[in-house]
Amino acid sequence: MTDPQTRRKSSFGSLPFLIIVVLGLVIGVYAAYWFWMAGEIRSGAEDWVEDQERMGRTVEYSDLSVAGFPFRFVLRAADPIIDAPDLGARWEGEELEIIAMSWNLNHLLGRSKGENEITLNSGETYTLTPDEKSMASVVFSDGFLKRVGMEVPSLKLTDSRGDTHTATGFAMRLAPMEDAPENLRVDVSLDEARLTAPLPQAEWLGDTLSEFLLQLEFQNFYPVAEGRMTEVEWKLDRNTIDLKLGAIDMGPLQAAVRANVAIDRDNNPDGTVGVHLQKPDELKAALAEAGLLDPDIERGINIISAMSRDDSFATVKVKDREISLLGQRLTTY
Repeated sequence: MTDPQTRRKSSFGSLPFLIIVVLGLVIGVYAAYWFWMAGEIRSGAEDWVEDQERMGRTVEYSDLSVAGFPFRFVLRAADPIIDAPDLGARWEGEELEIIAMSWNLNHLLGRSKGENEITLNSGETYTLTPDEKSMASVVFSDGFLKRVGMEVPSLKLTDSRGDTHTATGFAMRLAPMEDAPENLRVDVSLDEARLTAPLPQAEWLGDTLSEFLLQLEFQNFYPVAEGRMTEVEWKLDRNTIDLKLGAIDMGPLQAAVRANVAIDRDNNPDGTVGVHLQKPDELKAALAEAGLLDPDIERGINIISAMSRDDSFATVKVKDREISLLGQRLTTY
């Protein structure tokens, strides 16, 4: 007959018991790590606030906490206020959250819930209310910011006059090019924006922006941003800014733009700019009704229209502060 004490010792040494012990140790170590890191994150946020104050800015909040156990770190600031006189603006929100998964602290998500009030030094105040699903994202690598993203499904903006404007489908992405990681790719898009009233001095555009699209590439952006190349070296090497596509559809203005330019040491562009116009007759009619269609503008629209048929682009040369077309100088600036 087996001794009970022997059976008890045997059970303590069994595989299930060892698994439970190891699992308990892992959970305990992970929990200790999470709470230690939560304290470090809160301390880092408080250090950042002190850095801002040394720069002459004011940062306030009613409560600062870190939550999200076990898989996330959620730094939450209630009633945040940032007053930055050097930037000419003051921001006040309802709740700010910065989120990171516990296994990847280099990827941060951020959102500001509720109303966000921005006051400029001029006294103008704007209240922005983003959709609750709106989110911003930043990714760091080797201590440098590599990617920035933002998605705002819908947004309401109220200005100092009490006029309310709306926008839908805003998206922005800044990231390295997949085939050329030293280059920065910028993508910005907006599905629609509706204004309470047309823009001052541009009433002919109407009150609805139906589409906006911007696709840019900055050659060798990251070496400059990370200090591996100076701005002067970047210019001397004839690196370019490539506007892959810019498009706008607002009232009678339906246009697309492409460009490829280098910037010289005096910050003057050198390259080409292509323009495509749709519905040029509607554009001229709207400008004429607004009293803005002079002979030079009409001639320019006619030339661009004739050269940008069948989805092609009318291309002009920009160099030495001159704009020329087919070797003929159009204007200087």
